Amino acid sequence: MAFSSKEAAEKLSGTGSSISKVIQPGNTIARVLDIKLDVPPYDSSSYNIVLTLETEPITEGEFEGLAIDKDNPELGNYKGQVARVQTQQYSYNDYTNKDGKTTKKEDMIFKWLWNFAKEIGASEKLIADDIQADSIEDYLDAAKKYLIDPDKYIHFCIAGSEYENKAGYTQYRLFIAKPEKTKIGYELYKAGQAPTKLLKFDEAVHIKKKKVEKLDSFESNSSDNDLAL
Repeated sequence: MAFSSKEAAEKLSGTGSSISKVIQPGNTIARVLDIKLDVPPYDSSSYNIVLTLETEPITEGEFEGLAIDKDNPELGNYKGQVARVQTQQYSYNDYTNKDGKTTKKEDMIFKWLWNFAKEIGASEKLIADDIQADSIEDYLDAAKKYLIDPDKYIHFCIAGSEYENKAGYTQYRLFIAKPEKTKIGYELYKAGQAPTKLLKFDEAVHIKKKKVEKLDSFESNSSDNDLAL
């Protein structure tokens, strides 16, 4: 275990930045660093779509973001807040309605990816380059470079489910807020223009209170999630 005087000065003396290194629930502007399919540990037949997001660089105070790769310090730190955010609260599973019609999870995932591509202006390029694949995994691999643009920022309404980590901190499993009528959980950022379709964050609606449960956090000795890639 290492001991740092600088860290003590920042964390124990109340100096340094008080801004969380991790994106919190609310309305935020961020870019997409990665999109991946994740199999949850509780159900190997399910998938989550997980976005890795980073806000615009934070220049306030002495903010220092999480390490880009904690095993490779030469890569430095993120300039903004970061987080892994699911595209919906629950995992994607095959669904059979009361009439016996089944919708495959792969079709649900494809629909979300396609709607996202349309919103951020990537769908025409996907069409022009005839991006296709035999599996949803391969399709995402092929489409990812069109969906990720380091210079493109997006408005998000980020919701969260509370839990308590092993260190006793309240943290959130983050997910994009569910659409409501004509409002949606993400909208392309356009400089000088306010979003028109974006949901307005409402804590009463978008924070899911849950009973205390002990789970590993990304970073067990801090209230900030460790998002090293």
